[in-house]
Amino acid sequence: MANPFAITVPSNTLLLNEKRQAQVAFSVTNLSGRPLRGRALLKSDKAEANAWLTVDDEAERDFAIAETKQYVVRIAVPNDAPAGFAPFRLDMVGVDNPDENFTQGPTVTFQVPAPLPKSPPFPWWIILVALALLIVIGVVIFLLTRGGGEPSTPTAVSTAPPISTPTTAPPSNVAVPSLIDLSLKDAQDRLAKVGLRVGQVTKKGTLTKKSEIVLDQNPRAGIVVGPNTGIDLTVEATVLFQRNEIRLMDSQRIDLDSGVVGAGNFDLALETKCCTGFPTLITSRFITLSQGGASVQPATDRLAACRDVLRSAQPLFDLEIFRSNPRLCVLTSNKHIAEVNIVPAVAITVPPGPGFVLLNVVVWGD
Repeated sequence: MANPFAITVPSNTLLLNEKRQAQVAFSVTNLSGRPLRGRALLKSDKAEANAWLTVDDEAERDFAIAETKQYVVRIAVPNDAPAGFAPFRLDMVGVDNPDENFTQGPTVTFQVPAPLPKSPPFPWWIILVALALLIVIGVVIFLLTRGGGEPSTPTAVSTAPPISTPTTAPPSNVAVPSLIDLSLKDAQDRLAKVGLRVGQVTKKGTLTKKSEIVLDQNPRAGIVVGPNTGIDLTVEATVLFQRNEIRLMDSQRIDLDSGVVGAGNFDLALETKCCTGFPTLITSRFITLSQGGASVQPATDRLAACRDVLRSAQPLFDLEIFRSNPRLCVLTSNKHIAEVNIVPAVAITVPPGPGFVLLNVVVWGD
């Protein structure tokens, strides 16, 4: 199979910092049309440069169809390495068939500066001379004191070399790692390893991932930023309770935070209300809400959609409106936000006969 992967890099040239180090993030996408386990291979035309290249985390990773992953390559050049240009690539092979599933990545080049000059050895002879001088002075003082004379106080002259205070090099810029599909805790740990931190955290209720899983990040993976930069994250909101097809009969109540159906404290109730009309008796069923609610249209961020419509919450809804739009946002007695889907496929018995509805409930803790 030709080129099962697409490999891109932000820049084809790199600059080493004062420590003769650098890093770059390669983006690798699975184009094979099937799940594939890939292995990253670092190759340089300069033989000694291969020992200077390392990949963060695992070189072998599992790719879903069309999934993109980040490979961060670190470069550390020894102080005695000769000056010159060093090109290298990150290639990818499919582990199941590396001879056929092979993609060659773009070439990235960095320049190795001239070797750093070696520091001269410390002049230990100065310390020996200073010690000998102190011994001579001590002997002279002892002899003068013993003979009854009063020795003059010698002026001490420091012969030790000045001590220079080492300067700390400023921290290097780093490439933002990929945090998508990590838990919030794992994302914090990964950022801390490269000298970054979590910035603003926004929670969405999409119900596409588990609670606290990262859905999006800003800046994107591979962008080079300064040390201690805050990376903003969007994560899946925490789901406190979720259950489908809860049967609610006439005059029954439900506590949405727990899913318990009974006659005690309640968030939602199915009630039959009767009014007199001539010449017939008109009866309707209603959804009654203790804390109020609002009808809502389908949305990707279901939690945000509920927050918006609950600004105009109402306590009572005719059951007939849910035949065309079955979604209802409810504020629970514990001040949580719940989305209740009244299943439209279930026939609702026309009053005054017994009736029921089936509820799909999700309650968020944010």
